[in-house]
Amino acid sequence: YMEEQFADQQDKARLVAAFRHEMRDIARQVTQFIRKWLDAGVTPLSLDEFLDEHQKVGAVLQRRIQVEESDLYPLY
Repeated sequence: YMEEQFADQQDKARLVAAFRHEMRDIARQVTQFIRKWLDAGVTPLSLDEFLDEHQKVGAVLQRRIQVEESDLYPLY
């Protein structure tokens, strides 16, 4: 919707497209994380690795939310 809305405003259209592409990459990362840990399960031996990856995924999502709120939401 937003890409169509800003079709005549190149800068805004590029920003919206970049957000869409980035979200696709983030979704892929989250899906890989979930699949990995559903398949492997978290064990006492893998707990530190799980927590490290969990923190990284959470940080990516937190950064995305902050950027959306500051850059994307004003376009609405």
